[in-house]
Amino acid sequence: MDFISAQKIILKLLNYFLVFFFLFIVYKKNILNVILSSRFLAYSSLEIFKKIFMLFFVGYVFTPYFNDLLNFSILENFYANSHYVFIVLISLLLIDFFQYALHFIQHNVPVLWRLHRLHHFDKTVDGLTNFLSHPIEGVIGFILLSFFIAIIGIPIEGLFVYTILTAIHGPYGHSDIRFNEKFEKVFNKIFITPQFHRVHHHLDMKRGNSNFGGLFPFWDMLFGTAVFPNKNKIFTNPTLGISTDQKPNYSILSFLINPFKKS
Repeated sequence: MDFISAQKIILKLLNYFLVFFFLFIVYKKNILNVILSSRFLAYSSLEIFKKIFMLFFVGYVFTPYFNDLLNFSILENFYANSHYVFIVLISLLLIDFFQYALHFIQHNVPVLWRLHRLHHFDKTVDGLTNFLSHPIEGVIGFILLSFFIAIIGIPIEGLFVYTILTAIHGPYGHSDIRFNEKFEKVFNKIFITPQFHRVHHHLDMKRGNSNFGGLFPFWDMLFGTAVFPNKNKIFTNPTLGISTDQKPNYSILSFLINPFKKS
């Protein structure tokens, strides 16, 4: 096992630990009630399937046929002559901009929304929602991000720091942690808070088509897609999920075929 593979495993274990930390320690949910629920069984089955699917894709499709295409980078020399801290900060902003742009496109291109809407299926948004995504969406995102990182020339250090932050932020961002209003007003201008992201999961997509950022709210603020919960009291306890005609059932098969349903 090489060093990068070991890092990936450690980060994924950190992500899983935080999912259950928020469920059982922060929210004090009953362990047996959670792990024996149809929701947990369906989500965990989907997560296992996605990991196997992605390992097969990366090992047998992407690496043999795509790696040779990732040889051109725009900012490689710029990074080579920059300070380490500056490299990491610029990398974080660039990757986060990519995630913002991809997320915005997923909501506005119908065929990609069909894949992405599975993540919005949850009416109970918490750490387990982190597991809820379609494997084809994961493959598309992986390919596009790989090409973006290669073309821009983002170094492994910047990608690693961003991956650490997203491993932590995924379970945290989908929690229902609530800060006091004064702190929320300041903090959600710097990092995406759970309540800022909760607006994005609103059932009414006229409201939910907002707050697309991954870690930082800067891009939403810059492009006019930010909706701050403290300024919109209607979002204090939003109704979450997607419309009934788009919903899957709690089964891995239903999750996988959901994008292909007529709706």
